[in-house]
Amino acid sequence: MISSRTDNLNDIYRSYEVSRESLKVTKENARQNFDVKVYNEAEKLIETSEKHIEDFYVVFLWAVFERHIIQYIIKKGDKFKELRPDSLASEIYGKYKREVKYWRFNDTLDLLTKIIDKNTIDDAKKIKRYRDWVVHRSESKTPSGSVTPIAALHILSAIISALDKN
Repeated sequence: MISSRTDNLNDIYRSYEVSRESLKVTKENARQNFDVKVYNEAEKLIETSEKHIEDFYVVFLWAVFERHIIQYIIKKGDKFKELRPDSLASEIYGKYKREVKYWRFNDTLDLLTKIIDKNTIDDAKKIKRYRDWVVHRSESKTPSGSVTPIAALHILSAIISALDKN
């Protein structure tokens, strides 16, 4: 059975919060223990780290979400196993299971608009565009805005929750 809870996403978000709080403690420690010049340099590095960590956690949330969606789609394809003759069913299901993870993910998300609000799917696609930009840093495809881990958590969890009901 597919792990159908959003616990994994929530655990990732809690890890993000711990990382963010740890950087705040580090910044305060640096402020108290370094001279002004060293502190100013450290503060810039910490602020850069904060942004990188935020981006990393959006990517991490997306990776877990994408894996869940692929497992969900594969599980729905179990009906192929019921085809007759059995040898054909086995071949069709095997091909389906091998190739589903290579489908264009936006196309996979579009399939879900039959059971999930299109606006929510569009929000997920925005997260994917941002994730793609973070991972590949394609300047020609700069996203229109950033995505925060909390926004990603809410949208991706909503989709998983909706799928759990189907």
